[in-house]
Amino acid sequence: DGNTVEIVRDEYGVPKIYAPTETAAFYGQGFAVAQDRLFQMETFWRVATGRMAEIQGADAVATDQAIRTVFYTPAERVQQFAALPMEIRDMLDAYIAGINAYIDLAEAEPDTYLPFEYTQFPLNTMPIERWDRDKAVATLQFFMRRFGEIGGEELTRLAELQAQGPEWFEANRPINDPEAYTSLWGGDALSATSRLAELKDGLRVSPDVVRGVQDRRQSVEDDLEAWGVPLKFGSFAALVRPEVSSTGSAMLLGAPQMGNPQPTDKAVTSEVEISVAGGIHIAGMTVPGIPGVIIGRVGTQENQRAWTLTTGATDNTDTYAEVLDEGGTSYFYNGEFQPFEVIVDQINVLGGDPVVYPHLRSVHGPVYAQDAENGLAFTWKYTFWDRELEMVEAFYSAWHSESLADWQQVASEIPMSFNIFYAD
Repeated sequence: DGNTVEIVRDEYGVPKIYAPTETAAFYGQGFAVAQDRLFQMETFWRVATGRMAEIQGADAVATDQAIRTVFYTPAERVQQFAALPMEIRDMLDAYIAGINAYIDLAEAEPDTYLPFEYTQFPLNTMPIERWDRDKAVATLQFFMRRFGEIGGEELTRLAELQAQGPEWFEANRPINDPEAYTSLWGGDALSATSRLAELKDGLRVSPDVVRGVQDRRQSVEDDLEAWGVPLKFGSFAALVRPEVSSTGSAMLLGAPQMGNPQPTDKAVTSEVEISVAGGIHIAGMTVPGIPGVIIGRVGTQENQRAWTLTTGATDNTDTYAEVLDEGGTSYFYNGEFQPFEVIVDQINVLGGDPVVYPHLRSVHGPVYAQDAENGLAFTWKYTFWDRELEMVEAFYSAWHSESLADWQQVASEIPMSFNIFYAD
């Protein structure tokens, strides 16, 4: 469209992108991050869409199944993209176009532009896949959940109650810990066993089912770590008031922690600075595949605002026990048995036959385990179901913020479990 984007790298290789419009700037960011991290980004979108078995073989099928079970179908992602505000859709389309512009170079002149990982077995048998909206949306949703999804451990707690008894449970899994620091005051103390007494009389879960759930979750985590996906390790932040700063300015340190990286490991985040003529000026870090900045600073030197995030501890994922009919194909809801929604996926496997994989949803959410012995299926209900992309809208608001009041609005838009730290 006649726009010119300038990408200048500083002494650390961080791209500084200068553009006349926002869409041009995000196009430049897509090109720059693909230049640095194209193979890593392919890993991320394949994980997010449950398509790692296409390049890793049969060993990745179980993790692909686990991802597809709890995330969305391609058709749902089409609808989710269409529901975004136009400026967000334009941003993502520009970012995708920038990535694909670099892919064009890599395919035209592979000796110069193709990342070396694509020449390694078994990837040398596969062409680079171009980015599209499905990959971008899935990557965004995966990482929003990766760091903003908490909870879902009720089956483990129930198994502990069954095995150890209520006295042990009350002592070791209290809902209220009087010694804990808190940022919320007031309210009545709650007993763990009194809350559990609200469960249906006689509800039990097979210990083998619980061990199976735990083993699968650990196996998925092991795979993701092996594939270089950032871990939710725990983060911290520090803020300094102007009156105790040697410069007389407020200061903010954001310290996201994503696993235990080694000096030879590829970074799991990327840095960028974006300047739009007469528009936004943002700088900081993001994850390759996510446009803009998720932790950093915004504004001019005269009116600069900084922010960081840490994962919150608010439980936003709950387990629902669905009572099954004799055939196990329906569950009891609103006084009658209703059929599960059945989603049938085909997972293509490198060096093997495709795997047809059916999975189920109830009105509460995706089924992640079944206990035939006790006639139950277990679903995860997410407070943020179908809302992960609201996090992208919150970031977009942050880049256009001008005051603390704007940031209070940003906080209200975040659907996931995050803490926000802000300084200006």
